[in-house]
Amino acid sequence: MKKHLSIIFVILIALFFRLYQLGVVPQGLTWDEAAIGYNAYSILKTGKDEFGAFLPVIFKSFGDYKPGFYIYLTVPAVAIFDLTPFAVRLPSALFGSLTIFGVYLLVQKLFNKKLLSLLSALSLALMPWHIHFSRGAWETNVFSCFLLFSIIFFINFIKDRKQSDLIITLIFALLSMATYQSGKLLTPLLLFIAWLVLDGNIKKEIATIKSFKKPYFIFPLILILVFYIATFGGEAKNRLERLSIFGYRPGISSQDIKLDGGKEIATFFHSEVRQKFEQIAGRYLYHFSPEVLAFQGVRFTERGHLPEFGLITIIDFALLIVGLYYFSRHFQKEALLILLFLLISPIPASLTLEEFSSVRSFFMTIPLSILIGSALYIIASISPLILAPVVGLNLLVLTLISDVYLNHSYKYFSWEYNDGYVKAMNFAAKYPDSKVVATDVYGQPYIYYLFATKYDPQKYQKENSFQSGGKDVGFVGRVGQTEFHQFGIQDINQSKNTIFIGTVGNIPDTSAIKNLEYFQELTDSSNQVILRIVKTY
Repeated sequence: MKKHLSIIFVILIALFFRLYQLGVVPQGLTWDEAAIGYNAYSILKTGKDEFGAFLPVIFKSFGDYKPGFYIYLTVPAVAIFDLTPFAVRLPSALFGSLTIFGVYLLVQKLFNKKLLSLLSALSLALMPWHIHFSRGAWETNVFSCFLLFSIIFFINFIKDRKQSDLIITLIFALLSMATYQSGKLLTPLLLFIAWLVLDGNIKKEIATIKSFKKPYFIFPLILILVFYIATFGGEAKNRLERLSIFGYRPGISSQDIKLDGGKEIATFFHSEVRQKFEQIAGRYLYHFSPEVLAFQGVRFTERGHLPEFGLITIIDFALLIVGLYYFSRHFQKEALLILLFLLISPIPASLTLEEFSSVRSFFMTIPLSILIGSALYIIASISPLILAPVVGLNLLVLTLISDVYLNHSYKYFSWEYNDGYVKAMNFAAKYPDSKVVATDVYGQPYIYYLFATKYDPQKYQKENSFQSGGKDVGFVGRVGQTEFHQFGIQDINQSKNTIFIGTVGNIPDTSAIKNLEYFQELTDSSNQVILRIVKTY
């Protein structure tokens, strides 16, 4: 037991940073978090999702389709802790902490150096990028954990040729694909790279497979093939078509045609192939930008990183450079594998329309932590006395980050996590007999109403009024006697015993309301009004 105390201590640190005030910070809930929670609640109560599908593998959400294993992981948490933000985020926090242990096992298996394994695990435990995505219902976090353990057992199989390791590899691979869309590309790609680098002997693999008297590995392999077929057909492929950069068809502007002296020349210089290559290459390289990694984070959305900080600390970025140097000097196949993992991880994110996605490139955290851990290992090898202040300085920066995250992040996250909708629907839930009219200007208010009121899933499945948006997301205009649409002062004056939730545009002046019983403003940290709540008598 004593020899495991160090990694247990690291995991306890990871659990603290991922569980402390989990239900409170980040403030509010994203649409996806609310949808995950309510669908888990619906599965728990009825065995069906919000659309009445019995135990689906692929869940329909706002007209979109995505793998839903995270929802099933949330069902026990909802059963124990009720339908709360804490319950929805708990699987991510636990699997994020389990990933720390996975990194420890992977490094130990590849390099057989306990201190390197421990420092790599510690680097991931304290990495801001990983902490942030372990504190929300991010499927990518759980997916990364499943993929990591799939790789670990695949390395076991390559070394020992046991069918049990291959079966577990395929099971974890299937779970990764059933959790997050990127798994359909990244999981087989990284497993193939691991085989290519560590073995790459096709004749040996065929001989191993022939030696199995009872090839049980066929069963999870068949499930993987069935899953692929199910997710690439019908409406389930809408998400891939809508988000893929290959579905984007950029035209050539008349100005470019004029400047280039004709359509033929313009087509040559502004071809679709060239434009797509530039977009993909630009997106890919941006994932390695110091701006993103160490300084500003993702400038397109605050939700994708810790406020005012990069995805890793500036000290970790410096250590990353040292780690890259160390791996280049000790260039063995195990080091090559980690570097390839780092280079391949951003590929799924680079093939989407988004300029940068810290969500889809999240698996980068694992090779990054190993490179940072290797730098700490070098420092410890030179002098343990130098390691202590480096780790201490990093902890000091992390303390600053934690203070910003826990005490000051509301001004960044209140909009991104729709905190106004959450609070407004929590207020509406206190008056189950009152009619509710809510603005739909911020997207999908119905899911917050279902979540806040714990609306009877069986009842909702029968009355579901979802209207499809084609390949894009759709909307719900009504849940019971609650309506989601635009309104004005005249509508408020004509309604009795009704709760209205709207923007300043919907409710510009309460003095004009004739039958006002209650009024509240929901504001952000800069005192800007997010939503106004009015109740008439």
